[in-house]
Amino acid sequence: MCFIVYRRNTMKQRDLQRNMDERLAASQEGALSSEGVSFSSALASLAKALGHPARVEIIRLLLQEGSCMCGDIVRRLPLAQSTVSQHLRHLREARLVHYRRQGSRLCYYVNTDVLERLQELLRVLGDDPTG
Repeated sequence: MCFIVYRRNTMKQRDLQRNMDERLAASQEGALSSEGVSFSSALASLAKALGHPARVEIIRLLLQEGSCMCGDIVRRLPLAQSTVSQHLRHLREARLVHYRRQGSRLCYYVNTDVLERLQELLRVLGDDPTG
């Protein structure tokens, strides 16, 4: 009996996931589901990248300033340079932040395409999944 209930619940979850994936694809004609990444995976990946308050502050600072060197970020936040560098690495891996080389230094800026994608994913998440 427990197996039947579990199976029924997992089937409902798969149907819900499929419905949300279809709505996401339809809303952006497949642009948001590029590279075969599902709705849940894409949202979870971006949420994980923003899962630390320091990373949120770094994004806010970069949006405010437009772009910053790592040293500028260190001066503005109460964090060590190595800590800021690690947080920037997480943000780069999630493609939320890009950089350009200026001499021997790196100038970081927010990838607005991915930020817009996050906003769209959150909008779709907030929509009623039943239509």
